[in-house]
Amino acid sequence: MCPALAGLILRGFISPSPSSARSIPSFEYRLSHPGIFGSPRQPRVIWIGVEEPAGNLQLLHHQLNLELAQRGFEIDTRPFAPHLTLARIKAPLRPEEQQRLQRLLAVQDRQPRSPLVRVRHLSVMKSELMRAGARYTSLRDVPLGLDKD
Repeated sequence: MCPALAGLILRGFISPSPSSARSIPSFEYRLSHPGIFGSPRQPRVIWIGVEEPAGNLQLLHHQLNLELAQRGFEIDTRPFAPHLTLARIKAPLRPEEQQRLQRLLAVQDRQPRSPLVRVRHLSVMKSELMRAGARYTSLRDVPLGLDKD
């Protein structure tokens, strides 16, 4: 597909009124425990979890999935696990690297949780995985609904 056509399709996708985001009030979250995706012997991703006790992040995820499904997108059926990706691991880890990572994760899991962070808008991001690493581009910021405070 030519880039100009892809851009038109993408703009058409993000142009409609973002009702999902506006129906959710701003909320607070905190970073929690670290983890990995993949096996402990060969992790693919190192991440840190996100705690959001009010449940607005889960609700936002559910509403966005409904809107995407209505537009013909296939929805990931795995359980939603809010997290921030810290690193992607491309090459197999040597045994000493595996042990060092496991020790680091165990120590970090016992650390105090982060302070609360307020979320006031949703960013639509473009993610391009490249040889040198991922490149992220912000396409649009959508404000969340009114604060309840």
